[in-house]
Amino acid sequence: MSMVAECTNDKKTLNCRGLAIVLNEVFLAEVFKSRYIICMPKDTSDNDCHVITTVWSVSLKKWLWMDPTFMAYVMNEDGNLLSIEEVRDRLIKDKMLILNPDANRNHGFSQSKSWYLDYYMAKNLYKMECPVNSTYNYETQNGDHPQAYIQLLPGTSAHAPVTEEGKHGLNGSTLYYTNNPKKFWAAPADDDATKKYAETDYEAAINKFKNYYNAPKKDEMNNIFYDGSATMFTPQLIEGLTKKYGR
Repeated sequence: MSMVAECTNDKKTLNCRGLAIVLNEVFLAEVFKSRYIICMPKDTSDNDCHVITTVWSVSLKKWLWMDPTFMAYVMNEDGNLLSIEEVRDRLIKDKMLILNPDANRNHGFSQSKSWYLDYYMAKNLYKMECPVNSTYNYETQNGDHPQAYIQLLPGTSAHAPVTEEGKHGLNGSTLYYTNNPKKFWAAPADDDATKKYAETDYEAAINKFKNYYNAPKKDEMNNIFYDGSATMFTPQLIEGLTKKYGR
């Protein structure tokens, strides 16, 4: 929300990272499992990378490629949506990839599959990184939680975790490494704590809305329900509504 406010108040725009974070939090707000993925090249002198969002599909049982900057998703020859892992594998094996026909950059100009996938994303899918925990407001430096990221590297060489100052604009964060794509792309945990948090968060939001909406209407609503002249609300109906919803 702070990024939305910056853009609204100061006429600023977001880069791919900002857009991916916003889309990720939209998915999370809708109780999807999602995360944003930083896609990086092999060339360490190449400072250009790209950040996209990936969301877990329960029916397809995989992470789906969702790029808000280019409004892009990717399919195979049968029109099935693909994951980042599948797109990378198909690029390596030179197998067919189909970009959605309305893909475009920031509503500006359309994108071709040859540029977007065969060139731009092909060089940016060498290593990938994401937050260890995908949660709302993850990078807000309020001291509520430490920031940590995990990076998927090709090969088998082991790398010890490092703490980096100033990474992603943060005061300090821990970076972990893995060479295991199965773990990096594993299905998200469907634990009770996550469900309980989502339910609690929903109830809190509903209560805030009720207080906001009902506050100026309280007297008016009470008069409608308890005014003897309001014949449509019989004592029996009032009693039933009170039992169900409270006064």
